[in-house]
Amino acid sequence: MNLARTVFHDHAAADSSRTESIELFSKISTYRPFLSGDLERKYAGLNDGELLGEFKNDGHINEHHISYIEVSDKYAEVSTAYMKQQPTAYLKNVLQSCIIFFAPATRYPFAEAEAKKITWYDVIYSFKLSHFAEGKSERRWAMVLSAIPKLLMYAAVFGFVLIEVKRRRTITALNLFILLTFAYVFFVSSSMEHYENMRFRFEIEPLFLLLLAQVLGQKLKEKKSNAQESSTNFENSES
Repeated sequence: MNLARTVFHDHAAADSSRTESIELFSKISTYRPFLSGDLERKYAGLNDGELLGEFKNDGHINEHHISYIEVSDKYAEVSTAYMKQQPTAYLKNVLQSCIIFFAPATRYPFAEAEAKKITWYDVIYSFKLSHFAEGKSERRWAMVLSAIPKLLMYAAVFGFVLIEVKRRRTITALNLFILLTFAYVFFVSSSMEHYENMRFRFEIEPLFLLLLAQVLGQKLKEKKSNAQESSTNFENSES
């Protein structure tokens, strides 16, 4: 379903006879025309409240309903077909997700109300400009601008690490793990998640801080080494 959210972002189907025309994560009865019911019959009596109930006891949609497996398969099918027909449209959405990956994590929809309470702190700390945006187009541009500082910082740190790897022709197991983890999370979340994938970056930022500390430590070490070398050269010239 998350893949379908990325694939059909800004390209929702108007034909109600198509699966992708239904809003994602709707209640299971909405999908009835597209379901065979085989899974419900197979698991009937096993745990009816958890697997077959449309709603939870608190009234929220029961997303553990067994038929969501079939719903997910339907979305995967139509998403794959659309990506083959309109690869450019899908890649455009992936590009947006790549940018969102570096946007402030407080842009997460469920955090919006709380983020408003710390507006100016959020602007200064996260450079989150969407606080001042109105309308969909303005919010998109604000998100792009908000992502630039974080994107530049990441590019600088990862660039320095890669240059060092090329220069030394070796890489530590820790740094290899960090680089591969970021690459995996970045590409998977950008290709299969839309609008919320910055929360995945937020979870692995401690790994980025380890790289940042190494970069700063290396820079200080080089600066100290250059200073000592300059001092030695000066003393040699004086003597």
